[in-house]
Amino acid sequence: MAAKGVTWTGLTQFKRDLQALPPDLASEANEILLTAAEAAKDQVYATYPRVTGRLRRGLVVQPSRSSRLVAGATVKNRAPHAHLYEKGTQVRHNQHGDNRGAMPANPTFYPITTALRHQALYDVIGLLYSHGAARVTGDIDGD
Repeated sequence: MAAKGVTWTGLTQFKRDLQALPPDLASEANEILLTAAEAAKDQVYATYPRVTGRLRRGLVVQPSRSSRLVAGATVKNRAPHAHLYEKGTQVRHNQHGDNRGAMPANPTFYPITTALRHQALYDVIGLLYSHGAARVTGDIDGD
């Protein structure tokens, strides 16, 4: 069986283009990412059940920037039980041994945010290409 690998063409130049991103283009990319993050927050909010409202109130969007990151945003849920809602639980018992049952998983946050993140990244890549960034192509070697 032949060895498999991925061959990228243009990746080094694309990285240089990203590091030299003009401020107006970085601002435009940041707007795409912030808009996608807000849309993800809104979709998750609309999908969550309205029992106490804590899951919905826990949703936040945080702009993320650093010396290496010129644009970005993060969607988080700060509700302490958000991960339990998302991933579910096993059968639980209280300290007296009473069965409290299992909570089924309700995948909501991750599927929505992942889909919108991918779309936003494609939009940013399209923006960069439309402004002359190096094209990156790839090929998988092997069977």
